[in-house]
Parts: sequence; structure tokens; C-alpha cells
Amino acid sequence: MLLCGLLLGILLGQQYRQVYKQAWGQYQLPDGAFLSALTHSIRHPEKQSQLYRSSLPDHVDASSTPATFDIVWIINESWGTPRLSFYGHGVETMPFLSQWLAQETENFFLFQRAYTNSNASDLSVPSLLTGVGPWEPNRRLARVPLVWDWAHAAGLNTFFVTPSSFRWANFFRFMLQNGPQKLFSRHELGGKIVNDLGIDELIAADKMVNLITESNADEHFFAVYYSNAIHGPYQRDSPLLRQQPTTDHRYDRALFILDQAFSRIYSAVRASGRLDTTVFVFSSDHGQFDEQQRRVSRLSSYYEAIFQIPLLIRVPPSWLEHYPERIRYLKENVDCLVSSLDLVPTIADSLGLLHTRQNQAIMSELEGDSLLQPLSCDRVIRGTSFNAVRQWHLAGFGIARGDLRFVFSMLEGPQVFDLSVDPNQKQNILESLPVKERQFFEDIIEKTPYFSDMLQHERSTR
Repeated sequence: MLLCGLLLGILLGQQYRQVYKQAWGQYQLPDGAFLSALTHSIRHPEKQSQLYRSSLPDHVDASSTPATFDIVWIINESWGTPRLSFYGHGVETMPFLSQWLAQETENFFLFQRAYTNSNASDLSVPSLLTGVGPWEPNRRLARVPLVWDWAHAAGLNTFFVTPSSFRWANFFRFMLQNGPQKLFSRHELGGKIVNDLGIDELIAADKMVNLITESNADEHFFAVYYSNAIHGPYQRDSPLLRQQPTTDHRYDRALFILDQAFSRIYSAVRASGRLDTTVFVFSSDHGQFDEQQRRVSRLSSYYEAIFQIPLLIRVPPSWLEHYPERIRYLKENVDCLVSSLDLVPTIADSLGLLHTRQNQAIMSELEGDSLLQPLSCDRVIRGTSFNAVRQWHLAGFGIARGDLRFVFSMLEGPQVFDLSVDPNQKQNILESLPVKERQFFEDIIEKTPYFSDMLQHERSTR
């Protein structure tokens, strides 16, 4: 049986390499790369798993004082910094969001060095919603509370809306079953599929609008909106728009549609009289290439275009007066290295849930930190596309420390770049790296599950 499996793996690997070469031209998998996941599973059969929830997850102690504000967390599929004017792009692609930023400069905090913890959605999304790194044991991921549990402990009503499908990778059972009180995905919303797995972005945005509008005035909510318009091959237009995008750039057209979704959600919050009591968080599951930047496929890449993500936090005007320390630390932290793992701790902290021993014990197991507290800017951020849930041929990982980036893929091997002198990541300085820095990265790789396996396997196939 094992021999048959190996032979099948070899045949599939040969077939995939041919398809991959046809799709991506000059990029071709190194010999044996397809077998990385297979050999890893043979060596570590106990680590094969899938997303699941423990029957006895950690309990979050409820707050004695219910939250007095609302939270709207918008997680954007494939939202990268390269095409955003507020991250330096020369063309305006999201006019509504840019205008809102300009109008509320005191209320918005735009993080300049935020990073994803995986370039694959089926790793990054569970990580986002729990605060557990994708390299950590699956049993911990299964046990740690989801963000809904923290929101419920603060007395918030919860709902989740997406134009996409969460009926893959066991997402539904892991994240949504016994999760948000109200759930609407493409399956509940209806409508024809127009982009990848998703329906029209604006159908979902309008459902989010309805949920906000229909919320009781004397109750507060925690709402998560997971967008899909800018997932490849990108939504190009919508009959629900008064004016269609005018650009021919496919990703920019999708950004315009997403921007209109933001506008509708913002307008609903304002019309309901909640703008002065609502925190907005805009984040991403992973970045996205401008096509001219593509060197390897997104799922192999930890170059900045994929590793770095937009992160914006908008706080209510009342926070400026009532929470001066939170505002101070947000201002200080916008230039520090931060990651997706910091968002659940930040939300839990904002809800005043970190005062009991039980909740502190849960939070102490998470690698992320609250962005409402002082951070050390000498942090290390990691990302991986390979773990107990997803073991496959397009493996890669990234490590960010200061201006240095360790970038590894099965396609190109290990590289190190210094962004302070090489922002476009053209000069691999791995061989000339000082011994101390080299040892630092080697220690991180050795201590991080799967990183050393990937690197050793790549070396064995050279």
C-alpha cells in the first residue's frame, strides 16, 4: 500500500510539474518538491490532521460589565498593500476609504509594518480568528477560544457575513458551528457565483447593512465581514453599482467594488447612530501581488507583496478622551512589526476581558500581543504555508525581524533581504549575512515546527 502511494505521488508530481510549468512559464518545481508533504506525513504520521474543535474548549470568563461599543471587523481576502494609495501607490483605487481616512486622521491608525502569518487562507483565517500561529499544534488550535467566544463574554451580539463559501477545509465546523449568532455566507444569501467561490460582493454587503440597521439600539454587536471581490480571478463589475469601475486593471476593478462595500457598511453604521461608538478593524488574510512583481506563485511566496498586509484600526471619537493610554500605544505601535496574531488579543483587551486569571491564562498561551499595550519593536514575525492541516508541495515560510526578511520557498530555496537598502528584494544577502544574524534565523527555524523540515527537504533535493 505504501509503495502504491509513493508511485501515485510520483506520477501526480510529474503531472503537476508539467501543468505548473505551462501556467507559470519559467517557474518549475524542484525535483522531488511535490513529495515534501508526502515524505513529511510518512515521517510524522501523528501530525496529519484537519481543522476541528475540541469538545471541551477553554472557557472565557464573562465580563461583569458588558461592552458599551460595537466592533466591525472586515477581513479582506487577498488584500495587499501594493495597489493602495494610503500605502504609497500612485493611483487612487479605493476612493471612499481614502476619503474616510483623510476625514478622520485622529481616529485612524494605519499600521505600516503588519504581516500575515500565512499566505494560504485555510491557515491564515483560523489563525486570525483564534490568535494561534499556524505552526502551533493542532490540538491547541482546537482548544483555544474563537473570537466569537470573547465577544459573547463581553455581552455582544455576534454575526458573520461573507459572499464566499466556508464549506471547504472544514471551515464551517471549526469556525462557525456554535460560533456567531447569525451567519450568512453565499449559501444562505443565494445568488449566482460570479468570482471564485463567491457571489456578488454587494449582496453580502447589503446583508451586513441589514443586520446593522436591524440591531436593537440598546444592544451592541461584534460583526465580522469576510470579503471576496479581490480574490482571483477578481470581481469585475456588479449590477448593484450605480457606476461601474472605469479602469481595465482587473484587481483595481475589484478594489473599487470592495470600496463600495465599505461605503455601504459605513453608511449603515452612521445611519444607525453608532458611528461614535464603533471600532472598525480592516485586515487581510494575506497580501497580493501586483502582477509585475510576481516571481513565484502566491502560495509559495513570502516576498513583501504577500507577507505584508494592510491593517487599519479606526476608534470612536470618545476613545480619544476616555482611553488616552490606548490611543498613545496605538500611535506608538503603528511603526512596529505587528501581525495577524495580535488582533484577537487586541479585541479581547479592548473589551476589558483580560482581568481574570482564567482569561489571562488563555491569553498567555497566545504569541500575539494587544496593540493597545506597549510593544517591543524588536519583534519577530513568522508565516508559513505548511502545517498539520495543509501539507503540500508549494511549501514556504517567512521570517521578519527589523528590516531583514528571511524568505523561503521550495521553488527558490532560502533567501535573506535587507529592506533598508533593498526594498524590492533583488539582492539575496544570505551568504554575506553576519554570523550572529545567521544564527538568529537558524535558531528560529529550528524552534518552529515544519520550518526546519521544509528547509532540510529542499536541501536534499538540490
